[in-house]
Formats: sequence, structure tokens, C-alpha cells
Amino acid sequence: MYLPSLTYNDYGDVLLADGTWNSDTQMVNQLQTSKIKCYKKFTACVESTADTALGVLSVESVVYDVEKWTESEISLKPNETASCTKYVMHIDRISKIITKIRTTIKTDGLCENMDTTPIYLQLDDGFKVWQKINK
Repeated sequence: MYLPSLTYNDYGDVLLADGTWNSDTQMVNQLQTSKIKCYKKFTACVESTADTALGVLSVESVVYDVEKWTESEISLKPNETASCTKYVMHIDRISKIITKIRTTIKTDGLCENMDTTPIYLQLDDGFKVWQKINK
């Protein structure tokens, strides 16, 4: 199985990107790919991620509200749709780098065994991630 290449297309009022999240931290599911679509007009970005968590292929879409949209960056408001964690995404339009930070926001109940170490992610080329997984 191969993961898609990294693509980044910035049309001014619309930004489209595809890739695989990569991290120096061991991720639970490295076999995944994401498509990000940002629309200035709607002040929102939609991230759709396909993965094979627990051996089941699934797709999840999350909407991020835009906090700031400039010629150099797109900053997104934190997404707290997951019950234990929140994600903050940032798009550097100059260097064409998309990053995301996952932090734990709850550690009781179903979240009591969550690792509280922040996870720093960067949207990367799928082949590079695939090589890392299959070393």
C-alpha cells in the first residue's frame, strides 16, 4: 500500500492540500492521509482524514474556523470535537508548511489513560511517511 504525495495549491482565497501527517512522536496510526480545503469566503477549513485505525478503514471530516487569513498565513481556531484532545492547525503560506498540534484537554473518565505529551504534526509526503513506517 502507498500513501499519496504531498500537494499544496494556494489560489489566494482557496487553499487545497493533500498529504500524510508525520511526527517525531510515535503515532497510534501512521497509515493515514488527509485532504485539507480552506475557503476564505466561508472562513473555514475542512480536513478529511482516511485511516485504518483498529484494522477498519474509516474517513472523518472536521471543520476548523479560521482565526486569521493573511497573505503569509492561515491560523485556525482550536478544534475540540474529540472528547479528550484538541487540535490547532496552522498554515504557513510562504513556506507552504501545514502543521498541527494535538494536546490533551481532559484526563478523567474515558480519557484517564491519555498521554498528556503534546504531539507536533506536519503534513508531509506519503511516500516519505510510508518509508519511515516500513524501515
